Amino acid sequence: MNDVSLKKVEEAIAGVRGISGVRVVADEEGRIEEIHVVVEANRSPKQVVRDIESVLLAKLGLSVDHRKISVAQLGEEPHIVQTRLKLVDISLSISAIRAKAVVRLKRGEETLEGEATGPASTHNIPYLFSQATLKAVEKCLPEEVSFSLNDLIITDSKGRETVVVLVELVTMNGEEPLAGAALVKQDIGKATVLATLNAINRRLGLYLSEASAKKE
Repeated sequence: MNDVSLKKVEEAIAGVRGISGVRVVADEEGRIEEIHVVVEANRSPKQVVRDIESVLLAKLGLSVDHRKISVAQLGEEPHIVQTRLKLVDISLSISAIRAKAVVRLKRGEETLEGEATGPASTHNIPYLFSQATLKAVEKCLPEEVSFSLNDLIITDSKGRETVVVLVELVTMNGEEPLAGAALVKQDIGKATVLATLNAINRRLGLYLSEASAKKE
């Protein structure tokens, strides 16, 4: 990127209307590899990507491939109408240096519980909640459908913390990257669960319908 710093790139992107969080990842030579942004619910992700491309080219002379831009959209707490999945509660237990996160979701009368264990570090706790959420969801999915946690980013923009979750959907047809975000209102664990659900809820309806059809 020549003399253009990552900070200048992030500042330019942050000025795009509707963006509430941004993180730019570059390789060792300073080339942009990934751009992750969080946008408000009233903005079209496709339009935001076009705006980012235009701003970087006009202000900094940078041409960025749109495929490197990942957009996570903020929204209301996901009720996931098609799947009827609702967040029941979460819990965290710590023993010495190990932690266990438990997430309970509800689908109709069925309760889905997922758990994940790992080091009890402040950095790792949100990862555990996201992994536990995915494990709970997978209990009602066909065996040929799987979700894996790719990355988790916590941004702080204008005094508002936001959790951004990047998930990989794996099926017989290949892999698909998904992204979701949620504001941290009180509990970062709950925000992480909601961000994870926001990432996958657009695909859940299809696969849960398939699972129901197979049971019938």
